[in-house]
Amino acid sequence: MGRLSLRDAAASSHSSEYSKLDAPSSSSSSKNNLVVKKNISKTTNNQVLTPVVLCILVAETGERFAYFGFRAILVLYFVHVLKLEETTAIAAFAYTTCLAYFSPLFGALLADGQFGRYKVILYCGVLYVIGLAILTVGAWFNWESLSFQRVLTVLGLVLVCLGTGGIKPCVSSFGADQVTLQRT
Repeated sequence: MGRLSLRDAAASSHSSEYSKLDAPSSSSSSKNNLVVKKNISKTTNNQVLTPVVLCILVAETGERFAYFGFRAILVLYFVHVLKLEETTAIAAFAYTTCLAYFSPLFGALLADGQFGRYKVILYCGVLYVIGLAILTVGAWFNWESLSFQRVLTVLGLVLVCLGTGGIKPCVSSFGADQVTLQRT
C-alpha cells in the first residue's frame, strides 16, 4: 500500500463541492446550510492584493523601516548628541527595545477587551506618528537646553513604542481577514 500525497488526501476528503463542515447535518436546518452555500459562492473573488491589503503592506513596511531605522543609530544618538555615557546609552536602548516588544501585550488586551482592533490600530498609529514627530523635532533643532532635548527624545521613544504595541498584535489578524480562502 503506497503513501498518499497531501493533494490526494485533500481530494479524497473533499470529494464533494463543499467540505464536511458545510454538509447538511441532522441537527441543522436546510435554511442554515443554504446561507452557508450562498456566502461561499459570494467569496469567489480572485483578487489577492485588494486595496486594503496593499494599504496594510505599505503602512506596515513604513512602520518597520521607521522603527528599525532610528533604532539602528539610537545608541550613537544617545552618546554623541544627548551626551550620555556609553553604558547609560546601551541601557536606554535596551529599555526602548524592551518596551517596544512588551507593549503588544497591552495592545492586544485593549483590542480584544476594550476598543476593538480597528480603533486600536487607528489610535496607536496616530500615537506612533506623533512619537516620530516629537523624536524628529527633538533631534532636528539645536536646543539650548540638553535636558529639554532629552525629555523630547524620551517622550518620542515612549510614544513610538506604545504605538508599536498597539499596531503589532492587531494588523496581522486584520490583514488575514481581508483574504478569503477559495475552494478548488
